Amino acid sequence: MLDRIKRRFQDSPITFSLITLMIAITILRYVILLLVRIDINYFLSLVPSSVLRGERLWTLITSFFIHDDFLRNPFHLIANMIALYYIGRYVEQLLGEKYYLMAFLLTGIGGSLCIVFMAYTLKVLGYSPFYNSPHLGASGAILGLFAILAQHRPRLQILFFLFIPPYLILPILAQAKWVLIIQLLLDLILGFVNLPFDFIAHFGHVGGMVTGILLYKWFLWRRIYTISYGVVFIER
Repeated sequence: MLDRIKRRFQDSPITFSLITLMIAITILRYVILLLVRIDINYFLSLVPSSVLRGERLWTLITSFFIHDDFLRNPFHLIANMIALYYIGRYVEQLLGEKYYLMAFLLTGIGGSLCIVFMAYTLKVLGYSPFYNSPHLGASGAILGLFAILAQHRPRLQILFFLFIPPYLILPILAQAKWVLIIQLLLDLILGFVNLPFDFIAHFGHVGGMVTGILLYKWFLWRRIYTISYGVVFIER
């Protein structure tokens, strides 16, 4: 078993490093909370109003490395790490370590920027449900990676668990392209509806997926074809 874990780590070192880092940050949060009574999630989570004032800009990145209180909501971290394990290992093989890490960071930032943009837009329109709310979690970046995978293997049959707040989880067996479309539309709808019992950052999901789609169409497809098939593209 240890040999199998070692082999998988060697095949997907960035994915395992990201999972380890996020679990370590969750543990560190409790250590700091016990020692000095300071919650690091307060300083690392994304609050749109703060970013729009030019404050705490680092949270555009740090927010997708932290998760909700594990003792109160263990599902948030566990679900994201399981999704990253299965999706991330596949995409890391497609892109290689450097481009995979870049894709994870850019889709995460894309999700953060989408949250801030929509918070500002809705406030201008007189509707500001999450303008001052903290946002955290890696799901936007993970769905961005899934968007890359779905474009490269659109007919790939996958079992996907679609979460509809507050407690409905629907297992869906479908082609990757349809799962991507369904997830994107659902997050758009729920993002605007903003149900009172829904604490998911839907626009973070939307931003991550849109960024993943754009990254693939702009240049990642070439990277994948070079790694997978040895195709060399010559600019003219």
